[in-house]
Amino acid sequence: MFYCRLDPPGIDTALVCDILCGSLPECEDPNWYSGNPYYDKDTLVIHVVESPPALYVLQDSIYYVDQGQTAAYIPFSICNGDPCADPQDYGYCITNKGWVGGPIVQCDTIEGVPGGECEDVYGVIDAGLADICDYDTLTIIAWSVALPVIYDTCVQLIHVVESEPVPLFTAPVVTILVLALVLAAAVFMRRRAVSRA
Repeated sequence: MFYCRLDPPGIDTALVCDILCGSLPECEDPNWYSGNPYYDKDTLVIHVVESPPALYVLQDSIYYVDQGQTAAYIPFSICNGDPCADPQDYGYCITNKGWVGGPIVQCDTIEGVPGGECEDVYGVIDAGLADICDYDTLTIIAWSVALPVIYDTCVQLIHVVESEPVPLFTAPVVTILVLALVLAAAVFMRRRAVSRA
């Protein structure tokens, strides 16, 4: 590290202080500027902290599934927590209690998760026959493929809710439809008038 002087207008840039400037009068220690002393020494305090976990799983605490969904995708994120780490391969298994759609065991591997990034994986639940307010718990266990093996696990609650219908004829949709009909009628009438002429 070194210090330098900001050049006021009209001052030659050759007078800027750097680490090799010991012979220049502008580089006296302390260097006085606006009545304040500035020194060529400083202290940088480095505090070593524990690195982030090399593997962790993120998920919502509760996930709502619409009643009647035959393939509800429940997301989990498997993360390579160390931003300085090389890409890692992870295995995972997602299981449930079987209260919604029967028991599942879904296992797979994701490859090359970069350091400091996450990849999404999904547990797939069949809620086609579930009742409103049914619930289940999904458990995911993720582990590193490389040695030493590390792992993380978490549990997510899913809750079956009534599906809400999508309104087709809202005010903006009706307005657009009316405008489209008016424009189509205008084009049709113009063509008819041209053909008669």
